[in-house]
Amino acid sequence: MSCSKHRRCALEPTRGRKRNNSSFVSLPLPTVQTDLMKEERYFVPYKPPPEDGSPAEVEEFLEHAKFITEDLEWLLALPHDKFWCQVVFDESLQRCLDSYLHHAPRGLDLAAVPSSPAVADMQRSVHRAVFLTFLRMATHKESKENFITPAVFGEIIYENFLFDIPKILDLCVLFGKGNSQLLHKMIENIFTQQPSYYSDLDETVPTVLQVFDTILEKCGLQCEGATAMEPMKLNAHKQPTALTMSQQDFVDIIMYLCDSTTTIHAFLDIFPAACSSFHSHGFVSRLTSFYGSVVPDLEMAIRKRNLDDKILQEDLWKRLSHSCRKMVETTHLLLHHTCLQPILEGGAELESLLSCIKDLLPDLGEGFLLACLEEYNYNSELVINNILEDRLAPSLDKLDRAMPRPVKEELPNVLTSRSNVFDDDEFDIFRRDQVDMSRIWKGRRKAENTREMLNDKQHIAEQKARYQAYETVVDEVIIEPGETAATYGLDDYDDEYDDTYDMNQVGANDLDGDSLLNRRDQFVQDPAVLRERAEARRAAMQQRKGYRPERPSNVVGQPKGQGQTTETLLDRRKKESNKSRVGNHNRRTMADRKRNKGMIPS
Repeated sequence: MSCSKHRRCALEPTRGRKRNNSSFVSLPLPTVQTDLMKEERYFVPYKPPPEDGSPAEVEEFLEHAKFITEDLEWLLALPHDKFWCQVVFDESLQRCLDSYLHHAPRGLDLAAVPSSPAVADMQRSVHRAVFLTFLRMATHKESKENFITPAVFGEIIYENFLFDIPKILDLCVLFGKGNSQLLHKMIENIFTQQPSYYSDLDETVPTVLQVFDTILEKCGLQCEGATAMEPMKLNAHKQPTALTMSQQDFVDIIMYLCDSTTTIHAFLDIFPAACSSFHSHGFVSRLTSFYGSVVPDLEMAIRKRNLDDKILQEDLWKRLSHSCRKMVETTHLLLHHTCLQPILEGGAELESLLSCIKDLLPDLGEGFLLACLEEYNYNSELVINNILEDRLAPSLDKLDRAMPRPVKEELPNVLTSRSNVFDDDEFDIFRRDQVDMSRIWKGRRKAENTREMLNDKQHIAEQKARYQAYETVVDEVIIEPGETAATYGLDDYDDEYDDTYDMNQVGANDLDGDSLLNRRDQFVQDPAVLRERAEARRAAMQQRKGYRPERPSNVVGQPKGQGQTTETLLDRRKKESNKSRVGNHNRRTMADRKRNKGMIPS
């Protein structure tokens, strides 16, 4: 399904200027009447390739495309002056180029995949010829002899509508893939030589936002922050939604959204300088609100609508997913180029502003100028004007005009501020100038074998002195004549110590349990005694609860021929009936059922 009828309908209202076909800019050519140099040649308009068309339709497309290719190749072969005369004064050429921008198939269109190799080759030829034509139209200097001055070039392309914002948007979405760098230089040259395009772009952004409002209105929704074009009508609640509108309207909205989001993303991706214009109109917040309002509604409608063609349903879902991805990528572009990149590139822009001001006012200190720039939102022209006219803010008048730039505190050296478990050891090369290199080696030491290494007990001798202090433990210390208790640290006796309880075992022989002395001997008791006590406690508890132990089962009974007791017969029968619980797969139970029904003789 092709959505060629939706081309430019999303962004067509962005044209803020009106073409006046009767007024053209005169070119700096030797002849007086430059329009007479225009060749009489009719450029046929472009028609997209047919989708599974008849042989007659395919033949018609090939014929039209061949005419366009030949005419554009003839145009590109013209000299510089004749080329520009033909471009400016041949209206059929402009109609041909505009028709291609309007109706050329985009990436998701089925017509973008031609049905035959001949159609594909012809489409590529037309595509290349159109791109080269626009590329030459955006070039004001072809050689040292053939050129147009930048001022005249900017006036020609602007006043004659050779380029406008809708055309530039279509150029990005059609030729951006594979030609992004060349297309970027082309659009940058257009905006550089004619800055009026920035004003047109600034007037275009509200119209782009109106595209989102239109989609929301068609879906019966309202986006936060949307511009209220007119008061809400009383019957607004009867507005059809994405789920209740006709199938054709629903398809048109999806294609309209896909075409608009793809075009906007392609333009901002190729020409990031336009991001500031979109950002100044709050495009990010409006786009995020639009996404949150319309995408869930459209996704639900695609799932719940009973579409006749499943291929159409898959195509709509693919276009909606593509639109969502482009909206997210557009948000990333705007945030990167308007928020993140200025922060990363601000240590260079600030220096440029300071240098610009100091060239005019060299006596002022950089610290004072930084304060002025911060006060006036880094507008160097406003800072210079207010300084010269002595109209600075009161907070700036109090500052010293020769104040230098504040010195930045240097970050501590990583090597000096590190913390490590090996700090200040004998191998700390960051704090020691000399290290015993004999203690450092790689692999086995020279002239060293395994037996010598194992027999080396030096480390044991080094640790022996440490543990000698703990090897002697005595109960009594004999004090020789002439020595005192203080010599051995034994003069800690306190006369005030209360020895009332030293000889009495207070609480040791209470009647509420085993004595302390007995418990000392029974720290580890005989396990047999413990099991006997536990069995006695268990029997006493069962007797209190009236528990009656089961009679032991006896299935063995007396020897064969001596007769069996009633208990033995009952136990054997009980065993036979309960065998099915643990094995034999219920064979006993089934045998009893058959026997009871007379199926097996007893």
